[in-house]
Amino acid sequence: MGFACRHSEERRHAARRELGLEEGAPVLVCVARLVPLKRHRDLILALPALIERHTGLRLLIVGHGSEEGTLRALATDCGTSGHIDWLGQRDDVPAILDASDLFVLPSTHEGISLALLEAMAAGLPVVATDVPGISEIVVPEVSGVLVPPGMPERLAEAIDRLIADPELSRSIGRAGHQRVRDRFNIDQTIAGTAALYLEILRPRPL
Repeated sequence: MGFACRHSEERRHAARRELGLEEGAPVLVCVARLVPLKRHRDLILALPALIERHTGLRLLIVGHGSEEGTLRALATDCGTSGHIDWLGQRDDVPAILDASDLFVLPSTHEGISLALLEAMAAGLPVVATDVPGISEIVVPEVSGVLVPPGMPERLAEAIDRLIADPELSRSIGRAGHQRVRDRFNIDQTIAGTAALYLEILRPRPL
């Protein structure tokens, strides 16, 4: 997978200007289809506590799907709609990651998430749910923070912890970047696939 490395500060500033984001504001990003199993609702429900603690906090939601209307209504009910940018389907996700401080994926079910891998490769710290697929990628408390699915309060606590501790956030971002380089690069994927085929084709004793 040809993921880019962590963005430079120059690219970060440019990306924030392009998206109209304040330079000092904490920016969360979630890249996922707007469907029930991705549980954007838990992230929206986590926002009030985070907004209270972190001035100017923004959430960028990238993706589209059948839940968008329901999620927008929930954000209005929670009083958080003014802190959410609904970016829809985008072809400039790397630039959006450049502008962000933290990647969040609150799914109840997940495969091997390319969006999660891309965020980690970009050096973003991640908060995600402890479900199969995600737990195969993220090493808890090393390359990301994992929380139980369906628990907005735990999601808020994990996000708050990383925003409040920049050094921990940077450490997790670096570890996530290295894990993607070590475990999910294209050369390793090819080698693993080739080894699997060789094992399948190896003659078995009669």
